[in-house]
Amino acid sequence: MSPPLGPNVPSTETRVMVDVLTESQPPEFLVHWSADEPRARLVEPRDLESLRQQLEVLHRAEREKRTFEIPVARRAAGEILWAILDGPERRLTRALKVAEGQGEPLDLVVRLRTGVDAGPLARHEATR
Repeated sequence: MSPPLGPNVPSTETRVMVDVLTESQPPEFLVHWSADEPRARLVEPRDLESLRQQLEVLHRAEREKRTFEIPVARRAAGEILWAILDGPERRLTRALKVAEGQGEPLDLVVRLRTGVDAGPLARHEATR
């Protein structure tokens, strides 16, 4: 089994570090898979809006204790997030297949990084 992934551990075939970057006002979200990848990929605003709407559905179901709706809303939000991280290159899908082929779990770390008004986020251990 893979060791825990610390903040400065590089990506390998079964350890993937993905940065979600916000670099402007209003923020644009970019997905950057690794240091060797030349450019980050812009997340389409419609995808972010879909995720935001689904997270609101989830929040409402949890707040109103609609226990039968919560798993459905969680799954839907997870599928949208998966699609955002996977992208048209299907990077997440390919990484998972490689890890499964090696009999290892995929250690996926998603870090929110920002250069604009970072505040407490810049000091959080997960962003280093």
